[in-house]
Amino acid sequence: MFNKTPQFLLIFQSKLITARNSSVPLYALRKSCLTQWRPFLTLSSPTLHPGVPAKIEPLFPHLHRKGDPLARPVRRTINFENSKLSKYDDLNAYACVIDDAFTPKECDELLRIAEASSEEGWPIAQVNIGGNMQVMDTSYRKSDRILYDDRALADKLLTRIRPLLQDMELIDPVDAGKGKGPLGWKGTAAQRRGDKFRLTRLNERLRYLRYPVSGFFRMHCDGAYTTPDHKESSLFTFHLYLNDKTGDVPLQGGATRFWDAGAHLKQELSPALMKKRKIEPPEFYDVAPIPGRVLVFQHAFLVHSGEPITAGIKLTIRTDFMYEKVDEEEKKDTVAAPAQIDPKENQ
Repeated sequence: MFNKTPQFLLIFQSKLITARNSSVPLYALRKSCLTQWRPFLTLSSPTLHPGVPAKIEPLFPHLHRKGDPLARPVRRTINFENSKLSKYDDLNAYACVIDDAFTPKECDELLRIAEASSEEGWPIAQVNIGGNMQVMDTSYRKSDRILYDDRALADKLLTRIRPLLQDMELIDPVDAGKGKGPLGWKGTAAQRRGDKFRLTRLNERLRYLRYPVSGFFRMHCDGAYTTPDHKESSLFTFHLYLNDKTGDVPLQGGATRFWDAGAHLKQELSPALMKKRKIEPPEFYDVAPIPGRVLVFQHAFLVHSGEPITAGIKLTIRTDFMYEKVDEEEKKDTVAAPAQIDPKENQ
């Protein structure tokens, strides 16, 4: 169903290097200093393993909140066409935010579940570069991470927001048009074959991320995760913001910043060189880390970063929306669910 020997693309010092002729990617690392390499495509944690059972009972029997209009989730589509990142509209790129998806109490409980599961506290987050390989480079990514595998909890997270994401239930590259949307460059072949892809679940690997003061994540695109049986692959990122303060210290900084498509090349240039060559600084679009907000966006094409924290601690959960290919018999009867949200609605 999905390509068994995907090519992983990374950028090292602005040079594109592709793993070729091997089922295991090859990576070119500068011998002089590991911190000189810059991976552009970062991959999901490749291997799932059972997490340590949580010591705290979750609150999620109360997932379906009734009679509280203030807690009703509200979705807003990010309108790239009317932003400074209009090139993404040409690519038919998809991103949206869902505010008030989870209450402050639920966010606190989600955090306690993860912390209770980790005997190591908050290990330093590494960068996944494929082939079950990870590297640590705090000049590229400075944050801590707890990996927590819980299929039931992931299902409950999806249950909360799924009614607002009906336009993601079925991905048809024919409808995606020229840009191929979330399928990226693979959309051309999928369009030719008439393939369609159906949302199945959230990846059970919940990556809890902790960004202290001066923590950040440089520009990158999220890489797709394909299950070992190659029946499912991820197409979209799920990102839930958990807090807006640490004790009495308000969180400052830490926006998720979408950059224009060429920003990762400009970041290697010095300000003096950009001025000399009259190169304009890259444009960007910020999504604020508001607690209870879920940010959803496609893996393909969307260059983004986690901006530095200037005060407080930023806490989030990141995982993936998983998809499976619709088989030939189902194609005949499958009709994409109509989008219930105006795709041109502003955030």
